[in-house]
Amino acid sequence: MEILIAARDKTVRSALIILIKYNGQNDSIKDAWDLLGFLENLRNNETDLVIIEWGFFFGDNPEMMLLLKKAYPGLPFIVTGISRENKKEAFDANMDAFYLKSDSPEELLKLINSFRKKTVLEPVKEKMA
Repeated sequence: MEILIAARDKTVRSALIILIKYNGQNDSIKDAWDLLGFLENLRNNETDLVIIEWGFFFGDNPEMMLLLKKAYPGLPFIVTGISRENKKEAFDANMDAFYLKSDSPEELLKLINSFRKKTVLEPVKEKMA
């Protein structure tokens, strides 16, 4: 699965990359720390899942996330954040899942794996149609 991580903080990006790589699923992981790099990755890659940090857009988060979902309606987004208020705002912006950073890393892996199952099933549905 192609996963794009969008986080401004290098430590956060590195931690997420390590966590996902050691999940044993052989995922391809790209990362972005600024808006330009993020948009280039979305445009140039076959991304299956985006993990994006709540503060990535410097305060315009709900509006930018709504625009992202309109531009990429079939692409699942997991938002990571530090407060329950972020969770409500992320869901109000039509994001697909939210990971509270105080939760265990296993919870994030469960979220990722839930989207992995959906990604695997989609081509099967298309072939059956």
